[in-house]
Amino acid sequence: MTDPDEIDNRIMELLEVNSRASNVEIAEAIGISEGTVRNRISRLVKDGYISKFTMLRGTKGISAIILVKVDPKETERVTAELSRLFKDIYEISGKYDLAIQLWCNGSEELNGIINDIREIEGVKSTDSMIKLNYFRRKA
Repeated sequence: MTDPDEIDNRIMELLEVNSRASNVEIAEAIGISEGTVRNRISRLVKDGYISKFTMLRGTKGISAIILVKVDPKETERVTAELSRLFKDIYEISGKYDLAIQLWCNGSEELNGIINDIREIEGVKSTDSMIKLNYFRRKA
């Protein structure tokens, strides 16, 4: 396993901006061959520097983070129940114990989700944050 060099980092930056960019587009942007890009991406995936190619949702809907405070005696059960309902759950430090990242169609749906979480036995409180803007450094 070799650490990423400047070219590898440039490839990853371009993929972060557009995970659908073709090897040819990346090669042209960097000034190397398509085969070199293909080989480097394969190595970066194999070595764990790239874990997945993904997409970001557009501007329709609501992207939110729900913070959840849990009774310490119920943490395992509450986490298991939330894991059945949500894909992105994080154990966090600080005032809250868990953070759930989600996407929903609007504020009415978000309020319903929050109410459902609050009804789970062992959930002490919640707080929610709606993501308003997404800023990314240009590659």
